[in-house]
Amino acid sequence: MAAAILFGVVKYLFQSQARAYLASIPALEKFTVGIERRPFASIVLARLVPIIPQTAVNIYAGAAGLPFWSYIAASGIGKIPGIALYAFLGDHLLQDPVSAIIAIISYAVVLIIAGLSLRPRSQEAKNSR
Repeated sequence: MAAAILFGVVKYLFQSQARAYLASIPALEKFTVGIERRPFASIVLARLVPIIPQTAVNIYAGAAGLPFWSYIAASGIGKIPGIALYAFLGDHLLQDPVSAIIAIISYAVVLIIAGLSLRPRSQEAKNSR
């Protein structure tokens, strides 16, 4: 709920100022254009990566003007694997270290697959569609 509120505040009250700031930094503007092309997958990946501050995701998504329902759905889906991993590790880390390591590796595989889904497509792949 807090994520949705922060997203909404930024998107509906401060988007023009935030968008102007993003446009003032060429690297950020280029990054934003990429995010806008694939907003759902971008938010899922951002929610999966444990080192990205979640508040920053909320603010950036609002500033970039991503679609609200896409943002909400992607946020929910992206948080599930991390929540499941933390719950599993909390129960198994000391009792069953092998299972904990397998869970961490599985999470890393999910991160890699999600990251690969966002890589730019080659011109040939675009033309063949």
